[in-house]
Amino acid sequence: GMGEDREEREDRAERLVDMSTDLGRQPDLSPIPGPPVLRPNATADDPRPLFAAVRTFKPSQMPTDILVAQYIDWLCSSTDICMARYMLSADSFDGFDEASGTVVTDGELDEMQASEDEEAAMMDLGVQFVAGHFIVARGDALGPLDEWMQEDPVDLADGYQRTTLHQWIRSDNSQLNHPQADGPCYLVYCMDKEGHGDLRARTREEHLQWLVQSKRVHLGGPLQSQAGEGEGNVGTLLLVNGDDLDEVREWATGDPYAQVGLFAQVIVAPLLEYNVPDLLEL
Repeated sequence: GMGEDREEREDRAERLVDMSTDLGRQPDLSPIPGPPVLRPNATADDPRPLFAAVRTFKPSQMPTDILVAQYIDWLCSSTDICMARYMLSADSFDGFDEASGTVVTDGELDEMQASEDEEAAMMDLGVQFVAGHFIVARGDALGPLDEWMQEDPVDLADGYQRTTLHQWIRSDNSQLNHPQADGPCYLVYCMDKEGHGDLRARTREEHLQWLVQSKRVHLGGPLQSQAGEGEGNVGTLLLVNGDDLDEVREWATGDPYAQVGLFAQVIVAPLLEYNVPDLLEL
């Protein structure tokens, strides 16, 4: 009967959500071991280009546990993923209870979870612990990957405020491939103002010099226009080492691209990994 189905479902959800973070509560921000140091020929066996997707939740909302389980299930259905991570909204969530009257208590959270975990939906929270999703995958072209992305259960539950997908021209310059430090890696995701390709081109050398001098870039490179190579690059995607979120945000404002007013949007966030097996090498 129904009870059995639900039990089986919960059983499956429990098995799937083997997370490094309890999404319902305060994340455990203990260090996650970094990926192996890249070998120069790491991509030789998979010539397909890389694509990066940044998918941000609507303000003050997060997916219920059952929706997270469906999301991980969907990720695991692909054999082309290199990175499956989620963006935290802060380094630490200590003191949030006092910070604002809107924050829900543990008791209230339990009640919400009890009533809402039954459905794959977004729930309203006073504090949004997780700000969204970050995926890097390989593909022959943008189109098929974009179609697969439309099956994202969080997207189907109308959970995202904004989603983007671009080819990521990751640099193999050894000075932009420092090993990942202990602790979270930080995403620095910057989208250009439209029609500013000339400004990007003029400032590129200065930008690259600044990146190399920082000695903190783990992975980095420009994001290509969805219209293809001929239309140039429209953004920058970096994974960097840093002391904390404020320090990385402050550092990012020094980017020559940012200084000349190239960017329309900048997202800086600590990244933690979903437990997805068999990730491809970058």
